Parts: sequence; structure tokens; C-alpha cells
Amino acid sequence: MDRRQQLYEFGPFKIDMGERILLRDGKPMPLAPKAFEVLLALVENSGHIVEKGYLMNRVWADSFVEEGNLKVTISLLRKALGEAKGEQRYIETVPKRGYRFVASVRDTPGRSSLVLLEETRSSVTIEEEETDSSEERVQSFNIKPGAADPAAMAPSGPMPVSVESFPAGSSRKPRTTMVVAAVAAGGLAVIAVGVFLATRRPAERFQTMRMVRYAGNGDARLAAISPDGRYIVNSSEKSGRQSLVVTLVEAGTRAEIVPAADVKYMGLAFSEDSNYVYYSVMEKKSEQSTLFKVSVLGGPSKKLKEDLDSPPSFSPDRSRFTFVRETSAEGESALMIADAAGQGERKLAAQKLPSFFDYPAWSPDGKVIACTVVTSDHVKVVQVGVQDGVEKPFALRSWSYVEQLKWLNDGSAVVLSSREQGSRNFQIWQVSYPGGAARRVTNDLNSYEGVSLTADSTTLVTVDMSMHSSLWAGPNGDAGLARQIVSRVSDNCDPTWTPDGKIVFPLTGISGRNLWIMAADGSDQKQLTVDAGNDSTPSVTPDGQHVVFASDRSGRHNIWRIDIDGANPRQLTNGADESAPRCSPDGKWVLFTSFEPATRTRRVWRVSIDGGDAMQLTDFSSSSPETSPDMRSIACFGLGAEASINENPTLIYVIPFEGGKPLNIYKVPGILSYSAGICWTPDSRGLTYAATRGGVSNIWEQPLDGSAPQQLTDFKSDLISSFAWSKDRRLVCTRAAAANDVILISNFR
Repeated sequence: MDRRQQLYEFGPFKIDMGERILLRDGKPMPLAPKAFEVLLALVENSGHIVEKGYLMNRVWADSFVEEGNLKVTISLLRKALGEAKGEQRYIETVPKRGYRFVASVRDTPGRSSLVLLEETRSSVTIEEEETDSSEERVQSFNIKPGAADPAAMAPSGPMPVSVESFPAGSSRKPRTTMVVAAVAAGGLAVIAVGVFLATRRPAERFQTMRMVRYAGNGDARLAAISPDGRYIVNSSEKSGRQSLVVTLVEAGTRAEIVPAADVKYMGLAFSEDSNYVYYSVMEKKSEQSTLFKVSVLGGPSKKLKEDLDSPPSFSPDRSRFTFVRETSAEGESALMIADAAGQGERKLAAQKLPSFFDYPAWSPDGKVIACTVVTSDHVKVVQVGVQDGVEKPFALRSWSYVEQLKWLNDGSAVVLSSREQGSRNFQIWQVSYPGGAARRVTNDLNSYEGVSLTADSTTLVTVDMSMHSSLWAGPNGDAGLARQIVSRVSDNCDPTWTPDGKIVFPLTGISGRNLWIMAADGSDQKQLTVDAGNDSTPSVTPDGQHVVFASDRSGRHNIWRIDIDGANPRQLTNGADESAPRCSPDGKWVLFTSFEPATRTRRVWRVSIDGGDAMQLTDFSSSSPETSPDMRSIACFGLGAEASINENPTLIYVIPFEGGKPLNIYKVPGILSYSAGICWTPDSRGLTYAATRGGVSNIWEQPLDGSAPQQLTDFKSDLISSFAWSKDRRLVCTRAAAANDVILISNFR
């Protein structure tokens, strides 16, 4: 029997292996994934002692956590099962050994309520529990360039967005409520429908949320859904060039409506009738974007407005739109309004730079515009009156970054994509209006960037931009001999070597990102810092006595130092935002990157290994410094004079160790992996860095004599987000695979 159809029943509870959820009297229980795994392990071994070590290895095999996490999880399980304090009706604690599930368990076969769909080349066949043997197929609709009416692309009548809908006239009556679909070969693939448990919400308010992954080609960047739910438009990136693609949701048919170009899409929206797409796009050498309008069928684009510094948002009647414009001469960021043709501009409100407005969203009643205000250390959501321009608070809390805002159709709340302090992942939040209370819509390890809603606010579209990362190590950068040593790490994992050949690296835990140390093969892991904040980018002193790192444990991102065993933490710097520390070869100095809020630029600095006054080394946009082994030079990333401040560094600069003007400048082949940093060769005659070509990252070496760079590794897949060399030329690197899939979410309110 397929284990996915297995059912375990005890008391009023049932574990459904197909859906991987716990039910009580037929209703889903809010249970975190790790807690579910622990419960499953106990139930599968009902009546027997389950050792703590077994549970830790089974549930947290890909993480480094303390045994206390298991105790907390057991406590949460007992609460979910309704056990009173001191009661062991279901789970018995066996001192010094583990736990035993003591309730009577009925192991029964049964069909999961999660129905699978058969994968075909051009259609989706639904497998159901029924007696009718006739087949019903969802029609396939092709987008035909040049069709007279966009509505001709879609089936007649309302287009059902929900994946549990069936063709009109079907005699089948499904007994289930969720499906998983896959459409192969060139179409749109719905590859997962998940039930996400909102564990932070009270049980009485629990509700299921349906998520559908539309895995096109894994190249999505921005996405929007049409008001009627028929179309999805997304920007697609291949080889550094972006295009616009429209997908017919029901059929999965994709068509490129704006060809690939060397641009970056900043915002997407549909017209009220769903027949046109508005898009703001920025040429990569420019700092402003331009607003265009194009038919969902493709064809020529119409330019509407230039000089926008944010995506636009339209008024409810589509007669006007709002956007942000920054003016350096006036030192301000202005929230603007213009008519639908881009004329009749009016300044509504302004922020003094370096604070600035972003992501405006016009309310359904037309009275206010919600938008973000970005400051040097946080992002808040505000509302601005359309008539009087008065700015008022909107959300009761702030975030590290907010990417987009959209109003619910009844004006009761906005949904937004945001990132909290200490995290690189974006989650979907909902903020009530006018109350301003914020709650999570998603709460997992993925990163959901951007939001778009249908007109009735029943379906939300976002893009999963998650990076699934692992640590690899091998001799001399030989990709064929490289082996995975840690299967799951944070995407911002930045490993470094100790002089005796161990690896120090950060790992995200329950309460923040901590530093760990382990042997070169991944064994003997030990935690160095414990939930004092978010610690990152470690660097070990040449004598192996200390680790320097960046941390926000003081409330700001500064440079810190600890002993190699994690003891004696010491703060070395006191700036507003400092990162990427690197020890000099003589062990006397720490080089680091400092962000300047006033100019929104980064500079290279250095400070004594014992702290004190820091010294600025560069006066141009620069970051990720690394000192040469001979102590004569410093290499760092920088922007060319022609580059936009919104771009990642594209050049490598070599400056004197004492600072000053560049001695040499090198152009990077491919797309530079900014987060990976720079390493010198042992003889100080070359630089190594990570660059991406064709969607794959490898390590390159740039000789200082100016000769052509040489590729050192030959990985065939994945991206390299960080790397480091040991003294004996062993390589450790973080390899990451990006999702970049469009996600449809329903039942999220």
C-alpha cells in the first residue's frame, strides 16, 4: 500500500499521510512541520521508546539545533493534543532516554483527501473517486498573436481560478477539496497545493490556505494577475535579459508579449478590463523607469510616462495614477499624481532624502494612498490623503524592507511582501485598515517577493524567489571531487577556514543566525554563538585565536570579535550599518564595508583587531574588501562611473593597503556574485571571485598582470553565493538553486 494513503487514528485525532496534516474530529489542527514530524515518528513507533537521538536525526537532520528544541516541540505537541500540565495521556516522557506514544493507535489504509492529477503534454486529467468511466479534460487555449479580441483567448463565461473547478456540464461530483496538478512540456505546471498552518493564530481562527506553484521555466522575477483571474503576466530573465510573458491561467499557455532586452522591470499591473498590461521598466544604465502599456496579445507598447522612481498605482476609476519621483537637486522624494495619459502632474507629499517613498497603492475608495517610507534602518507603511496630502501612520510595526503593497477590494486591509530584521526571506503580511494590526499570511522558509490580487481579492499572486542552499567542499576547486558536507544552510551562509583546517559558518536557528564550527568533512559541529542576534560573514584571525563577524546584537549591524571557542564577545565598531569583515594577514586589522545612509553608498574601512577609531580607505562606491597576503594591496568590489546606484558591483578594484586611488580595475566576465566576496591567490598575483554565466556560477581567477581571467571550477548547475580557500587550497562554497516560480495563493484572508 502507498504510504501516502496511510491513516493513523487515536482518540479524536487522525494523521493523514497524504496531506501530512493532523485532524481532530475531521478538522485540521494548526501544527508546525517539525512538530508534525515528531508526532509521526512517535505514532509510527507507538508503545515503544523513541530515543531522543533518533528524533533529532530524523526531524532536524539538515539543521544544527540543541536538544532543547525537541523539548519545546514535545511541549507544543502536548498542548495541541489537549494534554493538561503533568498529564501524559498521549506522550510519555522516559527520563534520560526519550519519549513513548502511549495512546492506542489504529493503523488503517485509506485514500488521502489530496487527489493527484495525471501529468500530460497538453491537458490536465483529473483522477477522482467516482463510477463514471468517461474522461473529462480541461480545454487547452492557445494565444494567437494578432487576435482581434483578448477575450477570444479565454473560454466563454467566467474563468474559474480555483483548481478544484471542473468543466461545465461535467456529471462528476468530486468528493475532495484540494488537488495537485502538473502540466508538462512548454505549458504552465501547477506542481504543488499546500495546506499552510498559521501557527501564530488562535486555533479558533484557523483556516486552510491553498498555494499553487506555477513552475514556468524557473525564471520569473515579477508577476501580476489580471482582475478577472484569467491571465498572469511575469517578467522573465534569461542570460541577464528580461522579457514579459503572459500566461492563460486555465490552459497554461504562455506567450512572450515584450521581447527580451537589457532592462529591469520595476512594476506590473493590468487594466481594469484585463485586456492590457501596464509595466514600468528601467534600462540598466539609467536610474529612472518608464511606464508603458501593451495589449495582453502583444504588439507595440505605448509610452505613457518617463522619470518614475517607483511602480505606478492607479486610482479606482483608472483616471489617474500615483508614483514616486526623487529629485537630487531638491533633496527630496515626492509622491506624485498624474492623469491616465501621464499629464497634469501634482506633488502630493515629500520626504527629505535619504528617506524616501516607495510602492504607492491607491485605496479602493480613492481617498488615501498607502505607501512605504524607507529610512536608513527600517521601513514603515504610511497613508497619505489624496485631497490634502497629509501623511499618517498606517501599520503599527515596521520591517527591514517592504517590496509591494496591494489593497483588499473592500479596503479593510493591505497585503504586502516584506522582510524582517535579520532575515533575507520575504513573507506575505496583511495589515488591517484603519487599525494597522499586522499578521503573517505565510510563515515558512521560502521567500515570497511582490504581491498582486484579483479584483475580488480571492486570489493572490507572488513569486517564490527562495534559494535552497548547501555547503560543498573539495580539493583545489575540483568540481568532480567536491562533496556536499551540509545539505541545507541559509542562502547567506558565508563559510571561512581556520588555520588548522576547520570551517566556521553561520546557520539560521530558531531565534536568529548563529556561528558554528565543524571539521572539513562536515562532522563534529559545535555552536559558537547562541541567539544573541544575527551573526554573519565570519573571518578567523591568522593565529586561529579569534573570529570576527558582523552582528546586529547591539541593535545595529556592527563588527564584533569572539574567541575561537565563542567566549568573550567584543564590539569593535559603532557605525550605522557595517558588514563583511575580513582579517588582515598580519592579524592586526579588520577590514569591513560601511553603509552611509546620507549618500546611500558603501565605503571600505578598517579598524584595529582590538577596536577603536576606524579609518576610511575608499572614497568611491566599494565593498567586500580583502587584503593581499603580502599586505601591499586591498581588493574590493565597486561600481563603474556609468552604473546605476541600484545595481550590484560590476568591477574589481585594487587599491594600496593604506587606501587611496585604485591601482588597477578589472571587468568581471558574466554576472558577479556580489555576496561571495573576493579571495587572493597565495602569491598575491591574482584574485578569485564567483561569476555566473548561463545561470551557473563558477570560481574565476583574475591575474593582476591584466591577462584574461581563467575559470577554476566547472560546476554544471546552481549558483555560488559564497566561497573560501584553505591554506592547502581546499575550497568550501555555498551552492544555491533558485526557485523563481509564480505562486497563486487563495483562502488567505
